[in-house]
Amino acid sequence: MQDSWLNFTALTIIRIVVGTYFVAIALGLAAGVDPGALFVPVLGPATGDLAGTVTLCALSLVVMAGLGLRLSSAGLALFVIGSSAAQNLLFPASADIQGFWRDAVLASAIMPGALALQPRASGRSARGRLRQGETVQPRRIARGKPSKRLAAEEAAAKRAELRRAAQAAQAAEAAGAARSDTAQADLPARPKAVLTPV
Repeated sequence: MQDSWLNFTALTIIRIVVGTYFVAIALGLAAGVDPGALFVPVLGPATGDLAGTVTLCALSLVVMAGLGLRLSSAGLALFVIGSSAAQNLLFPASADIQGFWRDAVLASAIMPGALALQPRASGRSARGRLRQGETVQPRRIARGKPSKRLAAEEAAAKRAELRRAAQAAQAAEAAGAARSDTAQADLPARPKAVLTPV
């Protein structure tokens, strides 16, 4: 328990420190990746630099806050590596492998923090919950495609319903026939009409 909490705390501190470094780069307080390298070819120098600065700062703040940590960490890492590749590796004559390597390592430092979202919960296990009487909703696992299985179950249910309806109709018909037989037996005999010639 104490080890998992210590690991979580260490990864959170690393995530926050690396995030503050990227915020400092975005604000121009530290040297590093050019945040506008991806946007300048499309938006122009002034707008591209502003868009890159806002994107890097926003992604860094979201990662530091821990919001949507897996998605935001992956987005920040891809943005930093993409910007660094565009800045350092785009032109072979002025390629700066050292700068790209530094940015790739820093971007990769964020990813382990995304894997440990929270410390392992202490306390009750699944067996403990069962012993205390809480209900568990089991999942039904069946072989085959769900559509075929559901169609077969629906067809079987319809056949059973039709079978019950037919049996009920036969029973009602038999009961009606029995009532008509007993009703005719209870009636007095009718006199037969006799025709006399005139």
